[in-house]
Amino acid sequence: MRSTFIRTSALVSLGVVLLLGSACGSSGQEDAGGDGISVVTTTPLLAEFAGRVAGEDASVSALIPRGVDLHSWQPSTGAARDVAEADVLVVNGHNLEESLLSIVEENAGDGVPIVVASAGLDALEGGHDHEGEDADHADEQHAADDLVTAPGDPHFWLSVPNAVRYVENIRDGLAAADPDHAEGYQSRAEEFIAELQALDAEVRSTLEA
Repeated sequence: MRSTFIRTSALVSLGVVLLLGSACGSSGQEDAGGDGISVVTTTPLLAEFAGRVAGEDASVSALIPRGVDLHSWQPSTGAARDVAEADVLVVNGHNLEESLLSIVEENAGDGVPIVVASAGLDALEGGHDHEGEDADHADEQHAADDLVTAPGDPHFWLSVPNAVRYVENIRDGLAAADPDHAEGYQSRAEEFIAELQALDAEVRSTLEA
């Protein structure tokens, strides 16, 4: 029983990654989308999620280049500029971005929303604590700040239900920042969610056959 669960989880996780790669990585570029608001994500994976939702209504880029290890990446002047010029910032949360927090906090523009893709998801067990216990949060800080540095395994996207929550959070963040294109964000999010759910159903059906 346990082996079946592990196989199902592994195949679904692989399917999510492949779906994102085939849908969003065809251009082979780090930047995606159109000439609308500037959306800057911390990782290429989040850029792929955001790119699917943004379509041509926003320009999406990732701070960390594809293929670069998040934990060894060193911020550049260009990265600080990208954060400063962003209209929306998208982070994973749960302290995945320990090496990026300072550059985001120090350079984000006043009032620029930070979308926490994993918001609303319970912390996974057995995770990467990433020094989350060292964060000293003031009472007046926004709840999103706590999610950014919360302890636990941050790799939520490796299941379809959690990936769907990522899409929903990004959709809501973009729509709030750019209400003129809210309908487009909504429709593209619905399309992407349907693809993710179809993938989930297909994998599970195959394993149960």
